[in-house]
Amino acid sequence: MKKDVLEGFKQYFHDEIVQIEQIREYFQNFYENLSESSFLWRIYELKRAGVITKLSSSIYRINQYRKKDFQVEFKGFPQIFDVLKNMNSAVMKNKYVSSDELFMSAWDISILNQFMTHQVLKDIIVIEGDKYRLPSIYDELKTQLNSTFFVSRNPKKDVDNLSYENEIVFVLPLPKRSPIDKSNAITTQYIVVPKMEKILVDLVANQELTPMIDSYTVKEIMMNFYKEYNLDFTTLLYYARNRGIRDKMAEIVNWATGEALK
Repeated sequence: MKKDVLEGFKQYFHDEIVQIEQIREYFQNFYENLSESSFLWRIYELKRAGVITKLSSSIYRINQYRKKDFQVEFKGFPQIFDVLKNMNSAVMKNKYVSSDELFMSAWDISILNQFMTHQVLKDIIVIEGDKYRLPSIYDELKTQLNSTFFVSRNPKKDVDNLSYENEIVFVLPLPKRSPIDKSNAITTQYIVVPKMEKILVDLVANQELTPMIDSYTVKEIMMNFYKEYNLDFTTLLYYARNRGIRDKMAEIVNWATGEALK
């Protein structure tokens, strides 16, 4: 969408609540032969930019401020980052290793506490990497962290032990085409963080990792997140399809955000 069209939209409407037909009339000032599909795309762009929020099928709220982009930060224990970084530093010396093999995604559950009522009190770290490197990643983390963390490669198998542990590191394969933030990959030795769209999908796809976060809590997290931050539904549902739970995630998105995704 052109910048002048977007800025003009914010100045055009003086009421907080508008009808969808009012929005259509605005765009017809710029696009004379506006098709239905093009109009719906403009609506999507406005929602994605945080300019409007859907209240019903025909009513939208004009937001007074632009939603922010959320940056996932790995605030986990420094020694975990150091172990992963040292492993990649050694592997990077092999000229036959591709960057895709180097990428490891790391995040901790505590970043979700700000979006839900019942807090997760356990320290749960999720590390994902190339499936062929998982054995060495697991062995190194288990050796280095054995005294402080319970390191698991098989949450379903370890479910009985996990209920008694308060400091857990999961080592899992990184799914193909995962939404991860690669912007600082080189400076972080390819230790990156996932995007929020990936985290939300993984909470449902890998529910054994966080049994305390059920589907209702995922809806609560998404609803509170969406009030303040941008959420890319296209990325979320594309990744959900890869994980085999697209319909389930579409249902959660619709409940939590008021969207009507199919």
